[in-house]
Amino acid sequence: MAKIIFALLVGILLLVQSSGMALATAVSITGKAKVLNTDNSYLDFTSYNSSVTVDDATGNFSGYAFLEDVGWADFGESDNPSGPVDLDLSTGAVSGKAYVANTGAYLDFTNYNSSVALSLGSNNFSGYVFSEDVGWIDFTDTGVATATSLPDWFSLDNPGHESYTNSERPTFKWKGATDNSSLSKYSLEADNGDTNDFSIDNIPVSGTIENVQDRYLIHYDGFSDSDNTNDYISVYTKSSSVWNSDSNDGKLKEGKRSWTIKAHDSSGSVRSKTRTLFVDRTGPSMEITKINNSALADNLATLDTTPTIFGKLTDSLSGDKTENKVASGPKSVEVRVEKRNFLGLYDLQSLTTVNFTETYWSSTGVKITDNTQNISDKYSTFSFTPAEGLSLGTYRVTVIGKDNVNNASSATSFNLRITTLAEIPAEEKEIIEELEKEPETVVEVPIEEPQAGQNFLISIANTLGNIYWSVVSAARGTVGYIASFWQGYSNFVYDINQKSLAFIGGLFEISGRAVANSYDALAQKAPGAVSRAMLAVRYALQRSANTIAYLFRSATSAVANATSPAVTTLGNFAFRQKVKLLSIAEILFDKNPTVITGVKVAEVGKGYAVITWETNHYTKNNKVNYGESLSYGQDVLSQERARHHELRISDLKPNTEYFFEVMSQNKNYVYDAFHAFTTLEE
Repeated sequence: MAKIIFALLVGILLLVQSSGMALATAVSITGKAKVLNTDNSYLDFTSYNSSVTVDDATGNFSGYAFLEDVGWADFGESDNPSGPVDLDLSTGAVSGKAYVANTGAYLDFTNYNSSVALSLGSNNFSGYVFSEDVGWIDFTDTGVATATSLPDWFSLDNPGHESYTNSERPTFKWKGATDNSSLSKYSLEADNGDTNDFSIDNIPVSGTIENVQDRYLIHYDGFSDSDNTNDYISVYTKSSSVWNSDSNDGKLKEGKRSWTIKAHDSSGSVRSKTRTLFVDRTGPSMEITKINNSALADNLATLDTTPTIFGKLTDSLSGDKTENKVASGPKSVEVRVEKRNFLGLYDLQSLTTVNFTETYWSSTGVKITDNTQNISDKYSTFSFTPAEGLSLGTYRVTVIGKDNVNNASSATSFNLRITTLAEIPAEEKEIIEELEKEPETVVEVPIEEPQAGQNFLISIANTLGNIYWSVVSAARGTVGYIASFWQGYSNFVYDINQKSLAFIGGLFEISGRAVANSYDALAQKAPGAVSRAMLAVRYALQRSANTIAYLFRSATSAVANATSPAVTTLGNFAFRQKVKLLSIAEILFDKNPTVITGVKVAEVGKGYAVITWETNHYTKNNKVNYGESLSYGQDVLSQERARHHELRISDLKPNTEYFFEVMSQNKNYVYDAFHAFTTLEE
């Protein structure tokens, strides 16, 4: 009978081995862990006939170790009410409690911030465990280890832990176990949050050809050779009606997700490894903030051949729940510059990628140092300047941003004109259009003796000649010279006691045309951009002459002397032309921004105050915002173009503090705030 039983046992053993099933191995624990409070006693796993082992399939401890201060500690279940101590075969963490028989206390591997762990793939423990009898015990100090290394059965390869992807069907890849003889299968589990989890079971542990199923594809690398250290398995899910209705067709949802690979052995034991994955499928948003110092506007004109484009790319959090939302963060912007040709089509001039090196939290503006965090939206700012100057013409600029997983923003496009005065932007055109209007007041002057007209024409000719030779000596700032013409004429009508003016209107128009033509000839000989700018100004010069001529051709009554209202009106009109033309010159040729200086409370009374300030350009929309708090609430406005500004505030309360700011507009809108004054007492 005994022989029969023995034969049966042998047969069973042979059957197990032939079926590829492996028996778990108990791996011995050796070495000593020092008790820190005594500094000369140990938890001894080697001496005293200690017998602690760990099951390399389940991670369960068993047996006893001797703690020199209090006696035997049971790591298993024999005499341990809370046993066994457990080794997590995925992470190497040790948890559970070992029971001290003599005291009824525990070595607690779970609580008290205990931190004992085994480095998987090696045989060394590290960290501390808390003994309720003797305090902290150090597993690192003298070395506690497994007698042989526990096999790290497999390791996850891709996607990386806490990495970002924009794929809802990423390839899940892991390195196969070095020895897979004890394994029966792998399985894949994807955690999609509250709903729509999916899984794939019965993944063969090895193969040499692709395994194609309805729901997935399995690819094997390295299994065809004798080297079992380079064996990799990859799984890719496919769209299929075979998926369960709640499996999201085998796709990951956007947000914070996790994936787990489990290795199953023949005894039913499972070792699993999990990684977190951030799925970001939403593109960032692009904002162009300004070009040089000007706010973005389509068809914006500039004289700068290397304009700088400023912008901001924001990657917003996306996901199905607040705690799951993710943003991979801005990566780069692509700037495409195209020039319009004579057919109205656009030819590529340059294609440039600007990569971001710094990213910030939208909620705080603080620089991001750990991009695996998803506290709020993330943004980066950029600037782009063409490497080479752009020639004159119309350009289409297109900017597209990308985040770190290459989701793209919508394209932001705008037209930009590299121009001279010949192509004046809308705001500047408004100024010139005012020059073309008929005068508001017609000066009526009777025709008198030709001699008076001749004397006047000589004076005008001298003025025009001076302007012309000024242009010859300095070809830049041409608009300013037309303004000088108007200044000269303004001075002329104030200073000369001229009896008769009207009949020379036609002569003046001819004279103006002659100067314009001479100016045109000069411009033809000027180099490059200077020539184009001068030719553009010729139009304004001729219009100036025509406007003066119109005044005189319309004259029917006498101008008695230089102080008459009619002469004064002519002088004021001429001054206004000077201001308008200088405004054009500042907008087109002065690259400096408009700035405010010298803000003063020039005068204050019981119910009023006079505020003055200066600007470096002629500005309009000059305004004072004021009130009894910094929210202001009231204002006074002047539309007169000037560099010195003086506005009076009325109807104020006596003995009251008022706050104010001043504002002016030329090529840009500027302000100077946080000023105050107190009105006088009654």
